[in-house]
Amino acid sequence: MNNDNHQRSKELFTELVDLDEQQRDIRLQALRLQNAALAEEVASLLEYHTAQSLVVPQAAPKIRTRSTLSTSYTPRSLDWLKLPLKGLLASLPFVLVAAVTALWVSGQLRIQVRERLAQRLNETVAGCDHEFASWESQQLQRVNRWAADEIIAASIGELVREHDGKPEPEVAGISSRIKKRLEELARQPVRFAIWDQRMLLVSDWTEFGTSQSLDEFVSSDIERNIRSVLQGNCLLTLGNQWAGNQSASNSVTCAGPVVLVPIADPTTGNAIAVMMASGQWLQLDYANLLEGWSTHTSGEVYLVSDDGILLTPSRYDTAALPLAFKKQPCGGSVLLRDPGVNLLTGDRPTSSAMAWPDTLLVRQVESQNDGSYVDGYRNYVGEPVVSAWRWIDRHEVALAVEENFNQAYSSLSLVNYGLIGISAAFSCGLLAFAGAVSFQRSMRRKLRDVSEVGPYQVQELLGEGGMGRVYLAEHALLCRQSAVKVLVNTENDLSILARFEREVQLASQLTHPNTIAIYDFGRNRDGMFYYAMEYIHGAHLGQLVQYAGPLAPGRCIFILDQLCRALREAHSAGVVHRDIKPQNIMVCNRGGEPDFVKLFDYGLVKAFAPGVSHHSSQTQIVVGTPRFMAPERLTSPWLADPRVDVYSVGALAYFLLTGQLPPLVTSSDAMENEQMGVETLDLPPDVVEFGGLLSVCMSVEPAARPSSMNSLLRELEQLASQFPWTQNDSLKWWNQHEPELLQMVQKNRKKLKKGGN
Repeated sequence: MNNDNHQRSKELFTELVDLDEQQRDIRLQALRLQNAALAEEVASLLEYHTAQSLVVPQAAPKIRTRSTLSTSYTPRSLDWLKLPLKGLLASLPFVLVAAVTALWVSGQLRIQVRERLAQRLNETVAGCDHEFASWESQQLQRVNRWAADEIIAASIGELVREHDGKPEPEVAGISSRIKKRLEELARQPVRFAIWDQRMLLVSDWTEFGTSQSLDEFVSSDIERNIRSVLQGNCLLTLGNQWAGNQSASNSVTCAGPVVLVPIADPTTGNAIAVMMASGQWLQLDYANLLEGWSTHTSGEVYLVSDDGILLTPSRYDTAALPLAFKKQPCGGSVLLRDPGVNLLTGDRPTSSAMAWPDTLLVRQVESQNDGSYVDGYRNYVGEPVVSAWRWIDRHEVALAVEENFNQAYSSLSLVNYGLIGISAAFSCGLLAFAGAVSFQRSMRRKLRDVSEVGPYQVQELLGEGGMGRVYLAEHALLCRQSAVKVLVNTENDLSILARFEREVQLASQLTHPNTIAIYDFGRNRDGMFYYAMEYIHGAHLGQLVQYAGPLAPGRCIFILDQLCRALREAHSAGVVHRDIKPQNIMVCNRGGEPDFVKLFDYGLVKAFAPGVSHHSSQTQIVVGTPRFMAPERLTSPWLADPRVDVYSVGALAYFLLTGQLPPLVTSSDAMENEQMGVETLDLPPDVVEFGGLLSVCMSVEPAARPSSMNSLLRELEQLASQFPWTQNDSLKWWNQHEPELLQMVQKNRKKLKKGGN
């Protein structure tokens, strides 16, 4: 039956389905006189598609399938393509040699580009590190000269030895003497503080006793540094370890570098005190150092702590951008978090800044190693960048350089031109090849770049499988989003078409809420067979584990319970799924129901009940996913016992609980009377209680497994009492993680689409 007659048969069916039997017979008799084949098709539709025939009685469940579209499909002849294909085959070896050579050369050049860029970035950060070390050495030498000055050394010695016995006015006088001498040496104001061996503040630039003591602002890190200096070391700290208030007198404790040097006893040479020095002179020198770093690169050079805090001024206008900030007593510090979008172009993320993940640089810095990354990532304002970094252990910070990704690669123009030349030569060499197979390529593009399938407008590619592709589409009239599966690469194999037809017919008659709903089935104007099903805005279980890692035991039970209930309906209707795997189970936040499960892809269903047809599913080919497949199916692919689904549910539970693929087991793996158990599955300690259930579900011997989904549900119910998980727990998780999870799913789709093109 051609497309026009098939469409006409559906139209007549809708007209006759609501008529009484006598009127229907009269209309069918008249139609037989005009078109006998069309009348038989309409009669068949009326017989098998009435509302009554779609109801599956509980006492005797039965699902029927029959050949309709597949029997009327005539493959198109491709004989006229034989001539150009012969020319193609003759030239194919030469084309392949040219293509492989060009690709190899192109790949080598790209490797050189990346290596040169990484080398340049590492040289840049090494130069900045050398300048930083030189600047630090100069500052330490300067303050050490001050500490060795006779007046300062003597004054501090007097102050430390007699601090407890002198009245405050005399102590203040000594402090004034130290302050005056430091300003003479520096030729500008100097802020200083002096601690004795007891870690007591004995003097500061505020003329001791006239303002708040600095003792209250010494953090544990600074105390550790003072103890180190008392042992004879000289230190320069970058100021990120100092806390304090915003008063004018104590502003040195809020930001900026400070120098700590020991004060030695002239007679013994041992350190008797620690002097801290800072001031505008040090701040300006530090600012000049940072400004000088910018001459090394068109990007940004900065210091970052191992917990992802920016320690130097940003080159961006941070006040105008919704960045992540860590509140400090003196203001906010920028946190290097990935916003997920480029803030410089005006895009704004949907989640709060504190929920953003660390940038790739911060994740690398946490290991306190040196390195570089030239494949591109988003920095703390979302700009694509490349980078190199060095860990400075004495300051517990990393020195990093970041450059715009596009600018970094465009600077290597000579190599880029070489790549363009190679690509041009490669294109010319393939010109004849492209002409010989232009029709074949256009047909393939038509199958991939589908824009319209029946009444559905295609929006994007969602996934691919052995039988077809799944697209996100929208119904032209209902404006409802649907997932449309299109059968591709059938060629002359009508058995694949029959299997596709059986999949949609069986799935459409299952009504459990956790089973995907089928909307439509047909063939479009280009001859492609398709069916439309509900679109699930969520992630499959493989993506959920990829994002969240192993699931909490209670949540695993919550998900498996829904899956088993969907399979219970299928088994009661007489079919087994035979392809239970993470990619065929969606989980979503659906209508306020978090962690809602949807089972789909009935492409490998097999009838086992007497009331179900068997003829279109006979096969000797092993089809499915081996890691989740019952071992008996590896040797007997045609088996259709419900216990093969029980095994797959057990394998799925192992995957959800551990984040690892289940072991590949065959019937020969088990010794006599030996069953797989918790010892062989090597479960983590927190889910050992699942060992008994997994050992029976994943038993090599089918008879040892639970006989039905009802039995498996009872086992899960017992475990649920040990691992409580409520709907509120799921709701809390989705409220916190849904945007990032869906963003990861969308990113995977873009990779699939890019790889397909």
